[in-house]
Amino acid sequence: MLEKPAVKAIVVREIHGESHFFYQEKRESRKFRTDYPITADLPGGTVESGESYEEAAVREVREETGLMVACERKVSEWRHKRPEKNDVLAGKTYLCRYLSGEPKISEELSSGYWRKTSDRNGLPEWIVEDLTAAGF
Repeated sequence: MLEKPAVKAIVVREIHGESHFFYQEKRESRKFRTDYPITADLPGGTVESGESYEEAAVREVREETGLMVACERKVSEWRHKRPEKNDVLAGKTYLCRYLSGEPKISEELSSGYWRKTSDRNGLPEWIVEDLTAAGF
């Protein structure tokens, strides 16, 4: 199977003295790092040729959400097989700090909003694990 480098980003900011992260819901459910279909997601995508993982995280956040961020550090590494595409995503999740911008919702998303990092209710295990690895 072809291996593709990929990224996800935990974008955080303080709102009224509490840490929040940018949470997305996809229009279409899919299996991503789970055994069952989910719509929950973090901004991310594949790394382009000549691009570092950190650069890809910043670019993907900007493209998907309209937010400008600074990439701080890697919080996890993961692999996800996509039989339907006959490939494997070899990914890294990064903690990114919000700098500026207003969230926009892309065509593939049904919603995107700032969610408290302490609110783990209904989140897939992989997002909880990445938040924990990021120190939240």
